[in-house]
Amino acid sequence: MRIGILCAMEEELAAVRAELGEGQSVPLEGVHALQFAAGDHEVYLLRTKIGKVSAAYAATIFIRALRPDAVITAGIAGGIGVRLGDVVLGSGTLQHDVDVTPFGYKQAQIPEFDRIFKTDPELLEKALRAFDKDEVKNGLIASGDQFLTDPAALKRLDSDIRAVDMESAAVAQVCELTGTPFLPVRTISDLPGEPDQLDFHENSLEAALEKLGEAVQKVLSSL
Repeated sequence: MRIGILCAMEEELAAVRAELGEGQSVPLEGVHALQFAAGDHEVYLLRTKIGKVSAAYAATIFIRALRPDAVITAGIAGGIGVRLGDVVLGSGTLQHDVDVTPFGYKQAQIPEFDRIFKTDPELLEKALRAFDKDEVKNGLIASGDQFLTDPAALKRLDSDIRAVDMESAAVAQVCELTGTPFLPVRTISDLPGEPDQLDFHENSLEAALEKLGEAVQKVLSSL
């Protein structure tokens, strides 16, 4: 398979790269990619930068140039109803900062799209089998251009939300538009609403990043 792994932050990319070994630079228009061999897979690792627009741009450039068989977003995230260090494999994603409800749409629904961008079921099923049940959670991932500190707002939006980030749902939308199978992989670095949430860089970031590299390697080995 030809697989793209998209990370927003340099720290996330470094954590995944540490598990993949040496890579070869692949120049793309406005996006820097690294190519790796991982078993039978041809893997490309990209840094998108933070936020929905940057992530969607990088995903579009990559998909148009290399026509991958699958795209994975990989990174850290805030957690809802989970523990620090848990792995969350998203069953779907939504954009929590979208609101066109005055026109009859549901909260977080983009006009002309379903409210939830569903993860490719085959990718998800295979990936879930790579983990012990106590180390992985399966649920929705909510994305938006905000760092959220109120878990109640997310719970009201959808009780199945397990993680919140700033990129996955935007990439999922691009993948839906291009017919590209998609899977989001996140490890939990902070818990919205907890007193020390903003201190995750000192308290839990390193552990979440280490778990991220391991999680992506498990996912790749399962595909």
